Amino acid sequence: MSIKINPQEMISVPIERLDFNQRALTNFYIRLSSEKFVLILKTGQRADLQQIKKYKDQSVFDFWVHISEQETINNQIRSVAGLEYPSDCIDIDSKMEVLSEAIDTLFAFSSTNEVSEEVIQNSIQVTQSVVILMESHPSLQDILTTMTSIDDKLLKHGMATSALSVMIAKEMGWRSKVTLEKLALGGLLHDIGMKAIPLEIYKKPLFLLSDDELDWYKTHPFKGAEMLSRIGLISPDVISMVMQHHEKAGGQGYPQHLDLKDIHPYAQILSLADDFADLTLPNPNCPEPKDPRHAIEHLELVKGCPYDPLVFAALKKIVKRVASGQAA
Repeated sequence: MSIKINPQEMISVPIERLDFNQRALTNFYIRLSSEKFVLILKTGQRADLQQIKKYKDQSVFDFWVHISEQETINNQIRSVAGLEYPSDCIDIDSKMEVLSEAIDTLFAFSSTNEVSEEVIQNSIQVTQSVVILMESHPSLQDILTTMTSIDDKLLKHGMATSALSVMIAKEMGWRSKVTLEKLALGGLLHDIGMKAIPLEIYKKPLFLLSDDELDWYKTHPFKGAEMLSRIGLISPDVISMVMQHHEKAGGQGYPQHLDLKDIHPYAQILSLADDFADLTLPNPNCPEPKDPRHAIEHLELVKGCPYDPLVFAALKKIVKRVASGQAA
């Protein structure tokens, strides 16, 4: 029997994110129409796994829960993702430490630079947790400060870019979990092609590279997209992000020299997050990182702000709040 519920009071949860081997933590509904829902599982009940399979076979991929139960559901999703935080792990630094430990396995490649399916599955699980973590609205400075404690440069940069991409998207009003997870995954894996670049090139500042070395370096977006394409598990949106994360307005970027209108919207966010992370975290090209406000000024005055205006405006709003002492 269907009941009428204000859809603004409900949120959707992908079925594959839920653990039906335990009792239901809240009431679950199926949405029939704009305001009509059917209660299919009550709090404390055990799910009929065969019935769950039937729902999927009927193209029901989401259940609905009351918005007041969002934290309960997030906790379950976090557990399913393999990143269940300890009960005493309540501060942002502790959560980031747990997250960074989980990501340590992401860049485990064979000698042929192939990406394993296990690495991809771990990446997907971690990015789900990145989105959950960002929903607690940590300040931008908290994230940047915590990232500096991670040893691996590529890992640190990937984590920062992932988190920043989600923050920018949320500032722009993007709310779809699927979209945010694609942004998080693209941010985390955007430089995966660096693993195919000789270490002596990878470790050099760009201004010290020869023309041949720079040409080789600029192949990393293509190499990364190629690696991920061979896996067969990655969304085309994420592959486009990896391929296009160095593209800039006016064809200034590489490897395809695309104009802004031809750059994937997710890649436009990633491109800015990538550059901002490069300026605010220590790396060979920026050994003395800038504070967020000066990083914004550098992107505007030195780089000429080759980004989508709406994307850049969103990051500026975040930085302005940080400068005024508010949470990002």
